[in-house]
Amino acid sequence: MGNVGNAQPRQAPCERPFHTFVVSRGGDVVPCCQIFVDRPEHRPYIVGNLFDFDDIFTVFTCRTMAEWRLELVDFGPKREPCRTCSDGDFQGSPEEIDLRKRIKELITAQLAGYGRALPVGDRLRKRP
Repeated sequence: MGNVGNAQPRQAPCERPFHTFVVSRGGDVVPCCQIFVDRPEHRPYIVGNLFDFDDIFTVFTCRTMAEWRLELVDFGPKREPCRTCSDGDFQGSPEEIDLRKRIKELITAQLAGYGRALPVGDRLRKRP
């Protein structure tokens, strides 16, 4: 992660999963460029394999990715592996904080709309 030895748990939001995800050479998908599929401690954070999704857009919009975005859109404690990451750690302007609240509402509505029918990748792995 950005600064894995960060003494203070991350509180700041992270924008990475809103515009980026990473596909490894073998097709494994992770929500951030700071998560490495070849590191054993990062294996639990693999969303799935690109070949198990219908298309690349389904990867980005799957429930697992939406859950990552929901947790990282707002200020507050983060779970591993983001808890100790200081990459892009900032406070944000009042306007940005308001915008993040609105985005969080939209993601929550998106997750509520999934119901039982999830894109195939969501059945592969759940984030610990």
